[in-house]
Amino acid sequence: MQRHLVGFLATVIASMASANDYFPIDVDVNQWRGTPLDFSYLNKRLDSSDRIAVNGADFYRIGADGKVGTKDDQPIKFFGVNLAFSANFPDQAQADLLVARLSTLGVNIVRLHHMDTQFTVDGKASKDGILHEGKFPSFDAESVSRLKYLIAKLADAGIYVDLNLHVSYTFNAQRDELTSVPADFQFPPRSSPYHMLLPELIKRQQDYACGLIQRLELKQSPALAMLEINNESSLIDAWQFGLLEPNDINGNLMGLRASWQQFQRQKSWSPEVDMVSFRQTSKVGQKAKYAEFLASLDKAYLDTMKTAVKACAGEQVPVTGTQMAYGGLANQRSHDGMDFLDTHFYIDHYKFPAGWRQDNWWIKNNSLALDKFYPLASISLLRQQNKPFTVSEFNQAWPNRFGQEIDITTAAFALVQGWDGLMHFNYSNDDNYADRVPKGFNLHGDPARLAAFGQTARFFRQFSVSPSRVHVVFDDSDAYKFAAADVKQSEMMGAVKKAFNLKQDVLLNSRVSSSIAAQRGVERQSGQSSNAIRFASAERRLYVQAPDIWALSGQVTKGALGTDSFRLTYPGGGPDAALAVLTSIDGKAINQTGRLLLTVPGAVWRSLPVVKAAVKGQEAEPEPEQFISYRDGWTLKPQGKTPSALLQSGEGPLWMERQPMTVSVKLKSGSWHVYPLNGMGKRLDALPKEMVTFGDTGVVGIDMTSEAARVSPWYELVLDK
Repeated sequence: MQRHLVGFLATVIASMASANDYFPIDVDVNQWRGTPLDFSYLNKRLDSSDRIAVNGADFYRIGADGKVGTKDDQPIKFFGVNLAFSANFPDQAQADLLVARLSTLGVNIVRLHHMDTQFTVDGKASKDGILHEGKFPSFDAESVSRLKYLIAKLADAGIYVDLNLHVSYTFNAQRDELTSVPADFQFPPRSSPYHMLLPELIKRQQDYACGLIQRLELKQSPALAMLEINNESSLIDAWQFGLLEPNDINGNLMGLRASWQQFQRQKSWSPEVDMVSFRQTSKVGQKAKYAEFLASLDKAYLDTMKTAVKACAGEQVPVTGTQMAYGGLANQRSHDGMDFLDTHFYIDHYKFPAGWRQDNWWIKNNSLALDKFYPLASISLLRQQNKPFTVSEFNQAWPNRFGQEIDITTAAFALVQGWDGLMHFNYSNDDNYADRVPKGFNLHGDPARLAAFGQTARFFRQFSVSPSRVHVVFDDSDAYKFAAADVKQSEMMGAVKKAFNLKQDVLLNSRVSSSIAAQRGVERQSGQSSNAIRFASAERRLYVQAPDIWALSGQVTKGALGTDSFRLTYPGGGPDAALAVLTSIDGKAINQTGRLLLTVPGAVWRSLPVVKAAVKGQEAEPEPEQFISYRDGWTLKPQGKTPSALLQSGEGPLWMERQPMTVSVKLKSGSWHVYPLNGMGKRLDALPKEMVTFGDTGVVGIDMTSEAARVSPWYELVLDK
């Protein structure tokens, strides 16, 4: 697989000099209102009837009666984005622009993330955080005011918020006037794992949560969809990664040793080795007992925080603990008292050889489809049978050449699985919304990932499937055994599949959930299977053929991808993997409508810095940035002495890779016109008649093999009346 991609990329790099391989693209989502790219109609202003609660395994709007489980309840799925750092605190003009853009994209939830990272200094508001210098929690009035305005504007546009509480605040013994640690004690980053163990720190987190909710006026607010107590950390996870041993206070390791001895006595276990260190014994049975002990401490922390949060926000608001991947199956126990479960996953996350530096990074350039969708199957068992499930962070970030596949593929899988919320990480890391170039994880400024985002939002929020169900039952000790065997996020699915003899396509095409009971096994319950979504792992392809959306994603072999109804053909050869999404514009079935939106995005590149030509006053023509080999993968060619081009800044114009192909679609009979759309969502001149053909069986062929035809990721198909 890796050699295959490397060989392909070498070909791409060799052809970089040809301008015919790209077309320039400039996208402005602010101009999409009223165009085929506008999905704001999915939302309406939130009112008290839109408050969210959990009933069984799903989220519901509770309706006008304000009660859960009554006839006016309506199920809801969330599709949205993250905001991080200063993106949470725009001024009013920026907030207005941001909310309009998110509404246009069909978003109905925003995760407010990384708000506790930095605090104001010397009375000057830091746009990166909500805290002021001083004893934690000290809130900055300006940041609170900005966030409060943003939340109100989001609610007006029908967009909820997910409030992410502890993310990265690091306690300071002196500044925070702590009494439970020495004044010179240095907490590790994010205070983990101390913030989950020391009662004084837990009390401060409760104060922060309630203070934040109160200042933002979110108690029983329809805007507040859900709350997360703790981002990406658990005691199980800290133990597996060796983060408990070095975190010592006066030799008592936060009281863990004494608590462990007491736990053993309560269980009537004979005294065993000191298990603070994950590496102290290879005996899985001993480790499993210690994993059970740590899960009980995780549960105590989360339950205590949940009680405080509910008292401040309202009893109905859904609350979760941390991400299930951070602790794995043992979190099934620690999260028993939580209202819903959540996880994160990334395809081809950046590697940073020298820490998080934007001038020194590399990626593998993996494809979710070409990897047989394994990363999706690997998290399916994190979902509990009786709780809603969300993925509050996921991405296949730029400049991965296949990143445009991530949203539609994840949404399709989530629908098969019956998941309840997806939040792309992220929309932006900052509030520089005038800068329209790809930057790191940002969706803003990235035409490849923006191209089909609105179509995906409608697909996930409005369509449902009811496939057959696979329910995996762990016995009472299985979860702890997996934790004790050092089965972390990356290895867990392989171990579970082996233990239960599960097949990849079963996990991809059936609704999967898990629970812990007295007897282990796999229950297969037959039900209504859906042919609308099909993952073919051997083919490395996804097929979607629902009434108002058809989609193809995956491997291109022998120049073609698709079915008799919807096909892409590359006469001269194409990319390793491609994506195409076709949706009706009016909501009718595709074979009954006369207006369609076809989206066929390619990879996007920024421009190399323009250099002065030899002739005075002239400049060289801009060219796309280039991949270069770096470590075990690829990075962007730097202009200076750094290993990589900067992830968080770059130059336009942007370039989208041209993929010369023909598209065949079986549609309503008649004469069709095909209009490319520009980056503002407006029609360009229709493709010439010789580029649009009509077959006897209603198949419309669109020839995009010429340079003149492939000028946009979007095409509006209109039937003559």
